[in-house]
Amino acid sequence: MMRSKILAGVALYIVLTILAALMACASVAAVFMKGRRKHLFWLIPGVLIMPMLAGASMTPEQRASMEASRASREAMHAANAAARAEETEKARREAQAKAETEAAERRTRQAAADAACRQDLQCWAQKHVADAGRACEPLIQASARTDYRWTTSFTRFSRFGWGDQGAGIVNYAGDEIEMQNGFGNWVRHTYHCAYDTQTGRATNFTVRAGRT
Repeated sequence: MMRSKILAGVALYIVLTILAALMACASVAAVFMKGRRKHLFWLIPGVLIMPMLAGASMTPEQRASMEASRASREAMHAANAAARAEETEKARREAQAKAETEAAERRTRQAAADAACRQDLQCWAQKHVADAGRACEPLIQASARTDYRWTTSFTRFSRFGWGDQGAGIVNYAGDEIEMQNGFGNWVRHTYHCAYDTQTGRATNFTVRAGRT
């Protein structure tokens, strides 16, 4: 067994010596030759042979150590990537939880503000005046016998009061519309409209000639 190892070592030494001599000759030839291409022609085989020589000269123990080191580096890279992915996911979950908490707090504040506003006629009526206009105006306009015209481009309602505070119904009123009578004359009209702030619908309305 020992003799075999010695012979193998001698053979490897001889092979390495021959290859080293060939590379030395190539280097000397490259010095005397002119032209970068010829110089590279001799250098490229040397560069290719060097890793082969290094691999051939390694013992099985050295190869195993190198493989273990490479596996360790790959495992470390995989662990670092997994840690970064976990940190990213954790940051995403924290951001989502924060956004949901803030949204819940906004809803709570809005609900409290709405509850307080509903107890105040001025606040509640002003909050829904635009919606009441969209629901009531078509009904008021449809009551004209022939034609109508609004006398203001702003809110149609100048007065309001509770219709049913518990149900959230507000009575809106105004006199900013003119309608033509049977003789073609423009006559100012007064209107009242009950608006349900919970359903968004007009529950009742009246229109009569004259101003309030």
